[in-house]
Amino acid sequence: MSKPVVLILNQDGLLKEKLEESIATVGQPLFVNHWAEIHDLVKERNVLCVLVDANFKGKAHRTKIVNFRGKFETIPIVLFGKITKGSFHESMSDHCIFIDSLDELLQQLPTIIGRRAFEPEVKVFGIVPEQCSPRIKKALRMMIQEFRETLTMEALADRLGVHRSHFEREWHHNCGTITAKQLLIGLRLHHSIYLMQNDGLKLKDIARRTGFANEHMFYRSFHRHLGMTASSYRRNHAFAEFELCYWSWQRTR
Repeated sequence: MSKPVVLILNQDGLLKEKLEESIATVGQPLFVNHWAEIHDLVKERNVLCVLVDANFKGKAHRTKIVNFRGKFETIPIVLFGKITKGSFHESMSDHCIFIDSLDELLQQLPTIIGRRAFEPEVKVFGIVPEQCSPRIKKALRMMIQEFRETLTMEALADRLGVHRSHFEREWHHNCGTITAKQLLIGLRLHHSIYLMQNDGLKLKDIARRTGFANEHMFYRSFHRHLGMTASSYRRNHAFAEFELCYWSWQRTR
């Protein structure tokens, strides 16, 4: 499973070394030199956060920060280091989180990421993990952690040490309102709706980031399970409430 990414706009070699070692506990650190690289990576990878050296190329990238925030609302931007211009802090207060020292950054980063990160919740789909068998609890944890990856029911059953038919019977006994395959699709759709808040992500980018094999599978699954096209949902729904009206559980397959 590929680790989520923390993007870092910084060119200081010593600081890179310190950040790389510390950030590895929460995500994969990737160092970039340009905002264009950040935009490209956000479209393909599960980006937890963007860290920007506050004095990187002076204040020339201020407009680029505002532009990024306008396009990617769910991804926090953290400016770290001493701010040399007081007006810079004031003008960017609505767009960034400011942290003065490296020690403070490393201490607060897990909390910052945790507050903004998407957390899939299987209870949205009528499943109560506390009431499930140990094997199904383990399956749920694996699906929550890996729904963005290429995860098949055969591979899941194999890793649980049982035949697929046995796994499906046990799943039905514990989670009868929805199949394991439907839950996997549901988790991907749930995440896709969350990502629709980011105007900088096209639907094809969202399909790639949420684990669908291709755009066609994403569009078809969205319409089948949510009763409207992905473009209509994005255009007509208020994401502040972020409700998932997943209506196809009981439909005959």
